Amino acid sequence: MDHTRCVTINRRRGFGQYALVNEFSDRAIGVFMHRGDSPGEGGSNVYFLANKDSRHEPCGRLFDKLSKKLDDRALIITDGSNTRLKRLRAFHRQDIAGPAAYSAAAKLAFVYGGFSWQCVGYMSNKYGPTLIWGLSRQQ
Repeated sequence: MDHTRCVTINRRRGFGQYALVNEFSDRAIGVFMHRGDSPGEGGSNVYFLANKDSRHEPCGRLFDKLSKKLDDRALIITDGSNTRLKRLRAFHRQDIAGPAAYSAAAKLAFVYGGFSWQCVGYMSNKYGPTLIWGLSRQQ
C-alpha cells in the first residue's frame, strides 16, 4: 500500500487577501495558519478569521472567502490574534501553557461559518498558546 502524499506549502506574506481569492481553487486549502499578528503598528490589521467589513472589498468578510477555499475537512492554526471569535482568542497573549489551553479549548466545540470546530492540538510559544482547530464542513 502506497502512503505517499504530496504536500504543498504556500507561505504568503503581504496582501494574502488577494491571494486567497486569486491563487487558490475552491476547497483547495487543507491547513490555514494565521498567528503572531496584531491590529496595531507592525501588524497587518487583517482579520482572516472573522467577517469584518472593509471599505475595500477584497479585504472584507475574509472568513466567507476563506471558507470557500477550505477543504471539507481542514485545520486552522491560530494564536487568536486578529479574530472576533471569542473561542479562538480566549487564550491570546495569556500566560497559560499549551497543554492547559488545549485541555480547556477541547471542551469548546462550536459551529461557525458553515463548519464544526473542535480543538485538536496546540503549539506553545512565548506569547501564549497557538491552538490547532479541526474543521468539518456542515452538510
